[in-house]
This record gives sequence, C-alpha cells and structure tokens, in this order.
Amino acid sequence: MEMPPSAQPLPRAKVEREEALAPEKKSTASAVGAAVASWSQVKGGAVEWTLAAARVSACTGARLQHSFGALTAISGSGLSANRTRRVAALKGDNGQRRRTPLRDGQPTERAGLPNAEEVPLHQPSDGHFSLLHVLPPRQPFAPRAQPPTHTRSPQAPRHSPSYQIRGTASQPGETRACTHSSGAKSHLAGSHLAGGKMHFARGEIDAAFACFQSAAGLAPRLAEAWYMQGGMYVVVGQPERAMPLFERATMLRPDHPEALFEMGNVLLGRRDNTAAEQAFVRSVASFKMLVARGNTAPLLPTVLNNLGNVLLDQQRPAEAHAHYVHAAALEPPVCLVFNGLSNALEGLGRFNEAVAACKRGVHRLPSCDLAYYNLGRLLRSAERNEEAPLAYRVAVALSPREPRYINGLGTAMHGAGRVVEAGAAYHLAAQLAPEWSAPCRNLGLLDFEAKRLRKALIWFRKTVTIEPMSAETYTDMGTAYLELGDQMAALGHYRKALIMMPTNQLALANLVYIKTKLCSWINIYVHRSMLHDAASRLLARVAARGHSDPAPHLFLPPYHALAYGGRFKPLALRALAAAYAQRAVAVAGMKLSWHAWYAETRAADLLTGRRLRVGYLSTDFGEHPTSHLMRSVWLLQRARGEVHAICFARSPSDLSEQRRYIERTCEEFIDLSAMSWLEAATTINLRRVHILVDLNGHCGRPQFEVLALQSAPLQITYMGHPGTSGASYLHYILVDRVSSPPRSRQHFSESLLMLWQWHVTDYRFSHAFTTHLGAPPDFASPGGSTRPWPQGATRPGVKLPEQAVVLAAFNQLYKVTPPFLVTWSNALCFTPSARLWVLEFPASAAHNLRLEAAASGVHARRIVTAPTAERTFHLARVHLAQLFLDTGPYSGHTTTGDALWMGTPVVTVPGEMMQSRVAASYSGNTGCMQAVVRSMRHYEGLVVSLALRRSTLEVLQACLAHNRWTSPAFDTEHWVTAFDHGARMMWENFRYGHVAMHMLSAHAL
Repeated sequence: MEMPPSAQPLPRAKVEREEALAPEKKSTASAVGAAVASWSQVKGGAVEWTLAAARVSACTGARLQHSFGALTAISGSGLSANRTRRVAALKGDNGQRRRTPLRDGQPTERAGLPNAEEVPLHQPSDGHFSLLHVLPPRQPFAPRAQPPTHTRSPQAPRHSPSYQIRGTASQPGETRACTHSSGAKSHLAGSHLAGGKMHFARGEIDAAFACFQSAAGLAPRLAEAWYMQGGMYVVVGQPERAMPLFERATMLRPDHPEALFEMGNVLLGRRDNTAAEQAFVRSVASFKMLVARGNTAPLLPTVLNNLGNVLLDQQRPAEAHAHYVHAAALEPPVCLVFNGLSNALEGLGRFNEAVAACKRGVHRLPSCDLAYYNLGRLLRSAERNEEAPLAYRVAVALSPREPRYINGLGTAMHGAGRVVEAGAAYHLAAQLAPEWSAPCRNLGLLDFEAKRLRKALIWFRKTVTIEPMSAETYTDMGTAYLELGDQMAALGHYRKALIMMPTNQLALANLVYIKTKLCSWINIYVHRSMLHDAASRLLARVAARGHSDPAPHLFLPPYHALAYGGRFKPLALRALAAAYAQRAVAVAGMKLSWHAWYAETRAADLLTGRRLRVGYLSTDFGEHPTSHLMRSVWLLQRARGEVHAICFARSPSDLSEQRRYIERTCEEFIDLSAMSWLEAATTINLRRVHILVDLNGHCGRPQFEVLALQSAPLQITYMGHPGTSGASYLHYILVDRVSSPPRSRQHFSESLLMLWQWHVTDYRFSHAFTTHLGAPPDFASPGGSTRPWPQGATRPGVKLPEQAVVLAAFNQLYKVTPPFLVTWSNALCFTPSARLWVLEFPASAAHNLRLEAAASGVHARRIVTAPTAERTFHLARVHLAQLFLDTGPYSGHTTTGDALWMGTPVVTVPGEMMQSRVAASYSGNTGCMQAVVRSMRHYEGLVVSLALRRSTLEVLQACLAHNRWTSPAFDTEHWVTAFDHGARMMWENFRYGHVAMHMLSAHAL
C-alpha cells in the first residue's frame, strides 16, 4: 500500500520496537522497502485518521488479515508482534480444509503452520507426506509438497482498514447514530473515540479500551465505539469476547463493512463456514456501496479473498475463483489473492493456469514470500523437482526463520533425491518449530527410505506425540512395522489410521494389502470394493486432467492392484499403470533424445559388422528369482556373439553367489546404485545401448524415472511385472501366445513381441554344469549327471505322512483367495488320505488359512506347513508332492516352473489377464496340458480325480520327467536365440523409421 503524501515518518523508537519484536523480518523489510506508518492531523476539532498496513506483515502468510493488524504491528506497551490473532489452516478427517483461531502460547502448528496430509509412496509434503506401503514404495517416494490446507496456502495477516474517519461522522450510518444523543454527549463520545484510536496507535491497549468504553457509554448507539471495543479483544487474542461487540455494532449499523468482516473471521475460527460466508457476503456488499458513493475500500480485496477461502473450504472452487478474479483486479494488490486464485484454479484442475496465477502474484509483489512458497508448492506437486527448490529458496531468503518455507525447501530437495540437504532443512524447521509435527514426520520418512527403520519409528512416535490424530503418521508407522516383519502391529496401525480418517486412501490400500498377505479375510471384499471405488475416482481425475497437469495423489501401485485389488479389469490396470508412468515423466523432467548417440542411431546402420548392444536394467541382480531364472542368459548371448549384453544394476551388491556369477558372465556389468536418475540415464546413454530391457516394471523398485529420460533408442519391458507398463517411452513387451493371446493386445500400451514362451528358465542349463562326483543323483538326472539330492529332503524329514497324497500349494499365500481355499477344502473332503501342503510365508497367514479351512470342515492337522528354505532344498522337497495346486487370479510363475521341473503336475485355471495365464503357458510348453482346466468346477473335479487315481497321476509325473530334457519350457538356449532374433527385428524396424508394431519372433513358431 502506498503511503499518502501527508504521511509522517514512523518515529524511530517505534521502528526499533518493531525490529526488536521481529528481528527475523529486518532483512525482509529492507528488501521489500515498505514501512509501517500511522499519522494524524487535527483540523477544526475533527481528527483525520488513516491506518496503513505493513507490507512486510501482509506477506508473511502466517496470519489471517484483519482490520487491526497494522496497528498491532506498530503498537508498544509490551504488545507482542505475534499477538495478532492467527488462524491455522488445518485439514480435517473428511479431507476438507478448515481453520482454527489461535492464541499466544498455543502449539506452533496451531499458529499458522501446515498440518499433516497424505501424499504418494514416500513423498514429502510441505506439511506432511505419506509413505506408500512398502510393497514397494511407490516410489521412492516421490514426495509431494502441499500447503497447510491441501489446495490453499495459509492466510497472511489481515490488513487494517484504510478508509478515512472524520470525527464521529465519517459514514452516513454514524451520523444517524449520533443524532439520537444530546449534542454535548455526542461531541464528548467522539472525542473519547478519537482519543482511543490515538492510544491504540501508540500501543496503549488498556487506555484505548477505556476510551472506547467511555464512548459507548456516552453514545450507546455509536456503532464505531462497539466495533473498536471488539477490535481490542481481537488484538489481544480473544476473538470470542469480541463477537458480541461486533454483533452489537452491526445491529446499530447493519452495513458496517469492517464489523461484518471481523464477524466472518471469528465465525471462520469457529469453523462455521456457512455463517462466515454470509458475513463476508454482507461485508462485500457494504464495501461496494461505499465505493459506489465515491469512498475508497482498500480492504475489499482481502474480504473477497477470505470469502473465496470459505468457498474453497466447502469444495466450491468455481465460485471461489470468481471472487479471487474480482479481488485480483482491485488495487492495491494483495499477495494472498493471487495465492487463493492459484488454489482455486488448482481445485478446478487447471494446473498450468494456477502456476501462471502464482507467477503473476510474484511479478506484482516480488517481496511476497508466501507467493514464492505457493509457487514452490505447485511445482513440487507437479514433481518439477529442479524448479521447486528455486521458488522455496526465495521464500526462505525473504523469511529466513519461517519453518514452513524451510520444511517446504526440504521436501523439494527430498523429491530431487538430495537427501542430505533435505535432512538439514527438516532439522532446522524442527528446531524453529519444536511443536510442529511435519518436520519430525519428514525426518522419519528419510530414515525409512534409508532402511533405518527403528530410528524412523522414533520420529513417527514423536510426530504422534505432537499431533495425536495424525492418521497419515499412523499409516507410516504401520509401513515401518511391516518392513520389520511385524505384520500384526502393522495391521493395528492401519486400522487406527482408518478410524481417525476413513477417507485415508493410503491406509485403506495398505490395509487391503496386509489383510491379503495375512489371509485375514474378514470384510476383505468390503475393503476391496472401497479400494476399487477410490482407485476409480482417482483414474477419473487423471483422465480429466490430461497429461499436461500433474496426476492426483497416487496411492495404489499397479502391481498391488494386480495382486491384491481383486476387482480390477485389464483396461483399468492399464490406466493406473499409465498414471504412474506419466508421473515419472514429470519427475524426470526431461529427455535425452537430443544426445548425439540418439541421432546417430537414426542416420546409420550400426549393425553392419557390429553386434547389437542390449542393456538390462534391474534392481534384482542378486539373490532374487529374476537372477535365478536369467542366470545363464548373458553367458549364452556372449557365446552366440550376436548381442553384446550390458547389465546395469540399480541396487548395491548383496555379495551373493548369484550377483558374483552375473558380474563374471555378462560382457559388461555397471553398478548404477549410487547414481541419481539423470546420472544413471546418462551413463546408459553413453554406453551406446541400442535396446534397453527393463526387468522391474512396476514390481520391486520401479525405474521409470530412468526410463522416462529415454536413455536408449528402443526400450522394452520384461519379467518383473506381468502386465503393461502403461509408458509411452517403453516400446515393446515380451509375451507369448498363451499368456497374452492376440485378443488381449488392447490390455497393453506397448507393442507385443511374441516369443515361444514368456518365462525364461535356467534349470536345465545350470543343472548340466553342476556336478558333484561321488554323490547320489537327483530326481530324473541323466546318466552322466551326479548332482546331489539334498539331505533331509524326504517325507519324514519335512513331516509328511509316507502314504498320504500330498497336494502342494507353494505360491505365496497372498495369492490364495477364498474361492480357491473352498475348492481345496472340498477336494480334501473327497480324498481322506490327502494332505494340503502350504508355504509358511508368513507364519500368521498359514495360521489364518487353517482357521478358514476349519470353517469348511477341514481339520487343522490335514494342512501341513513348510518354512522357507534354500533354493536347492526347496526344489528337492517339491518333488515329494504328487500334485501342485495353482492359485488365481494371480497364478504361480517361478513356483510353477519349480514344480514342473521337479516332475510335479500343476493344476491351473487360466483367467483373463496375463498374470493368471503364466502357469498355463508353462504347462503347455512341457506337454502337460491335461492339467489346464477352464473353470473352478473342473479344477476341483480334476484334483479329486488325480488324487483318487494314482495310476493317472503317475503317468503325468512320468511324462514330465521325460520332457524335462526335451521340452522347450526348460530350453534356455532356445529362448536366447528367439530373443536375439526378436531384438534384431525390433532394431531393423526402428532403424528404417517405422513405428513400433506387433512382432512374432521366427523362433517362436
């Protein structure tokens, strides 16, 4: 606000007092160049008052503006600079924003600091941010920064009125009020009123209040006297005592705009949004009447801003937007208006316009720290992690001791992967605001990501001590306990989080996950239905926003929807995968297609006299099923000489034999575990890779940020995730005609490269090279092989009855669904000698499975559990079972290969999607299609038939024993030949400028 020419400089004593009260604002004040001023001029017995708000105070963003803020800022007599009433923006259990009035001495988070709110797998926010459960995190997180209110930044201090009061008759209503008093009393009341304002300007609150009381006593119908008394209570932080006085003022003068405005603020503090909206609407109408009469109303933009905030609280962004637009067109410019405008646009899904509104506010008020804060928040929510820290840094420079801004800077650094700087920022914010929970929670998340789980729990417990109703923190604690292996503690924390906040989608997703993992099926269908509905709403918002705007908060990774969701259809899974893949583009923020290597691949035939360079990107090079299955692929590619294989590891070495073997046998092995996304992508690019194979997909620790940088001309997905990536920057997916028949091609965003079998195995190749002279041969070994049979791999050794028919179900127990357990229970009832043999992973799940089976009439002793074991021993004990029972809708993959290799037939029923058809593909390639059925009724009938007819079962077992050495299912060399041929086809198609298309490798015929 410009100072009028008649304004006198603020006395130096007052400036020193203000600096003493808020030393952290000295640098801000000098940068802004705006001063707080008050002045008076006596003319003919009338006192002319003009009150100007301090621009520095108006930009702090910590207080809601009110009409007494400026006088408070310059007052003395021990009046604290923080005595101005604050209103914190808090997020309620229902996800709506609400504000709470504060007093001195209350906790810091109730003094305008942001409160907790949820955010996807491991994403920091300006208030709080949430872990996605550990399955894996989504991410590492990709932290999303949020303001204290989800879509709206907290209010800054309210401006004081700038309209002029001349004596006791500055407004028509006041003139009428005074005519009912005697002339002498009216004149004396006006003098007391003017004297009270003079005392107030000096910071003499008690004296001012006494004058205003005297004025009201002399002229009971003088509305201004009652209004000023209420203002004194606001200044000292007692708005509830001010409310009756404001009501009295509006009874005497119904169009008193400032009194109506203050009433709205008090009602807002009570969270009575409906009444607050009515008060603000009346205040706006009164101010407009003043403007129509030729008066000025500098407070009008602030009233419109607060009205817009109330409408945003009520989820009415379109109406709020109209008021913000009106306020933004008025003078003087108010920083909060542009922030409110950006938040309304964000609520309407117009993200780019929201950023533009924020930038407009920064341009008009370059000293407004809150505008920079909100800009950083928006950029952070879009995962633009290179830009967000710049905006936050400016906000911190303008207000170096504002914990919100420092915490926000930490979230931006966190999102950019600069965890050391993020930790320093969180620690500083925690020191500046020890009673604010957000930095503590963010520090816990940093420790969680670094696998310092016990330390993370300490920070989470401190968070809930400060903020006992933080549902998001209880979700984080549940995830930490889950990582520690304490499933029951995790389940309890997820339930507690949902009780506190029923709309907590992260807690719901984690609850469904852990209940599925533990086979705890009470209300499981209800929770899955709720999760499905929440994900459907999420996908609708993603579709409405389009790819130009950041996706809404993502809480359900595609792999978990596929494995635990239960009700998701293929196209819904594709849309969910696409949302995550597109989010990675925003995180990466750029592409490397400009690189000379990329251009060179388009211009020349790089295969002339050269080998195709194929890179494999994975976090699972070590003791992991992916490494076991692909163990010999790179050695065979090296021997064939057509492909130069390069393994890019995104995880540090686990010092396992598998890791060392892969490092020895592939032609190049490069450890990228310590590199950022950009560094990793650049390293891959500089290795001149033609085709990059992603072995993770949406499983484990996805590497979509690296892939989004397009570090290789062609990128394909394989192995980790049995479904589409949803990414436009992944061009092909490896499939076969059984797991992914041509009719299912609409389920995939990629083009299909058909091989003879999707799943590669290493059983036969590794078996031939592993011999122990003098040892007894294992099952069905050829005459020249002497691989030993593990000691203890006998029925007595694993506690199985010698004469029983053993039905093994060694898939992880989260894949077991109630319909399959009912089918197994029925089969056990028809075959009294049968035993069901399940994997004890985890033990509590096996216990729950026994309880569920008991409800179907199966005695607990008929269900035998097997602990996890070393791979060689596990393969040997699989042979002890006569029949292997598959699951659905997620079938066995590696476990199916284990069973078929060891000569145990697998009964499976393929479903609609890829993850349910892999076992059928395996069985078909081993020549054992008799065990592939079409329905659950046929599934149950076949199990009973084979269990009762031992001769038929023995024929199937003998067939598998023979085909072990002849079927393509275990022919690693054949798979490598087919893949190398398919890779050449993809490259030739790319080199000639054709778009990716569905292909069939000649070796798949």
